[in-house]
Formats: sequence, structure tokens, C-alpha cells
Amino acid sequence: MKNILHLVPITLLLAACAANNPDASILEPITEDDDIATVRQTYTETIGELSLSGGLASDGALAERVRQIAGRILPVAINEWPDTEDWEWSITLIDDPEASLPSDSDGGYMFMYTGAIEPISLTDDELAFLISLYIIDSATHFTDAYVNFEAFRWLGVIALNVALGPAGGFVTGTAYENQMIREYTRSVLLEMDEVGARFTRDAGYDPEAAVTFLEKSVAWFQGDEADRDLADDLNWFFVGDYVTEERYENFKQLLADLSESTPEPPPAPHPVRIIYDSAE
Repeated sequence: MKNILHLVPITLLLAACAANNPDASILEPITEDDDIATVRQTYTETIGELSLSGGLASDGALAERVRQIAGRILPVAINEWPDTEDWEWSITLIDDPEASLPSDSDGGYMFMYTGAIEPISLTDDELAFLISLYIIDSATHFTDAYVNFEAFRWLGVIALNVALGPAGGFVTGTAYENQMIREYTRSVLLEMDEVGARFTRDAGYDPEAAVTFLEKSVAWFQGDEADRDLADDLNWFFVGDYVTEERYENFKQLLADLSESTPEPPPAPHPVRIIYDSAE
């Protein structure tokens, strides 16, 4: 028993390192090995379903605005991940404020709904930061980091149960699991913030908008006017309420670091297809 107990803190430490290693990037670029063709097929099928159900946005001015901003962000992202240059970059605008973010957004195939933009009246700079987050989410994945996280999480739960023995009852690891998920999500949010603010600046937009975007998002998600189901669904991606203060502090340091360097002139826009209901 004594030797087994020694495993518990070691396993917990390994799990924590897997979920939040400051020296390792969680954002792993997507490659052709990730079966982008399957994502493309699902994306096309979803667009067809949205079109038949009237779920596509019909605001042509918004579509043009998104196209122009995304076109300026994309060259910066492609410079970061050169293998994405030949992707069929596309954003489908959804006019359903209660729709959740579709899971198949990899490989440059993105969904964005008007409810993520209009309720909080985003400026172009703030929308640039938001689109940067979407592009980062589409160009990268967290699979390897999450697999490591899951493996070590269950090792921790098993070690706790073995150490406690029958007399200790069965530990489900719910509290342990929740804490690890929070730590993992925290790492994702902070790294996406860093890359998103840099992309926003390098595309010629004001990176300070990352802070005002967060402020507006927090106010909206906590306000009475927010759709509660939608707010709960999107909270981890946009706000992450349990790390909000840390994100503010992180942004201060990020903006200070960015101010110490002069960005290159913004590159020429990259083509991006915006899918919406243009018939209306």
C-alpha cells in the first residue's frame, strides 16, 4: 500500500503536466492525414441542410464584411501554417442564434452564426480577433494533447482507487476530472488568445480589440438578454468565465510585448468563400 500511495502524487503531477505544459503548444496544425476530405463532405451536407431549412444568413453586407476581414487574417495564418495555403477556405454564415458550433470546422471549413456578432455589436477590429479565433480553431486541433490528458486523467483515478482500497469506497474522479478539464481548457484559451491577438495585429487591425471583445462578450454572456442555452454552449470558446481575470492579465502582457515590435505591412488578402443566402 505504501508503494502504491507513492504513485498517486506522481500520477497527478503527470496529468497536470499533460494538461498544462507551459513549454508545449496545444495548437497542433491539421494535416491531410486528418482526413480533410471527410470534413469537406460533412461541411457540404450541413450547408445543404441549412439551405433547405432556411438557416443560412441573408445579410449581404455582413457577408462582405466577414469576407474582407477574413481575407486579411488568412495570409497571416497561412504564414504560420504554410500547409494551409491551398485549402478551400470557407465561412458559412448561419442565421440561427440557438445553433451550436458544428464540430466539423477543421481544414478551413468554418461555420459562423450572426448571433456571435450582432448581439454585442462588434467593431471591425473586434470581429478580426473573433475571426482569428475561428481560423485558429479550424487550422489546428487539440487531439494529441487531449488524448494525453484523457490517459493521465484515468491513470490518476485508477491510482486513487487502488490506493484507497475497498474501505475507501469507489472514487469516480468527478472533481479531479473537472479540475483537469478546466486546466486543459484554460491552456487552450490562453494560447488561442496569444495567437489571435498577434494575427489581429499582423493583419493591420488593432490588437487592443481583443480586450474590448472579451469585455463585450463577458457583459453579454452575463446579461439578462443573452440566450442562456447559447451562452452556456459558447462560454468555453469565447469567455471561459473561470479564467477571465487571468485572460485580462495575459492580454496586458501580450499587448505590451506586441507594442515592442513593428509589424510588417499587412499582406495581400487571401481568397475566402463566404456562404450565405444571397437570394434574398
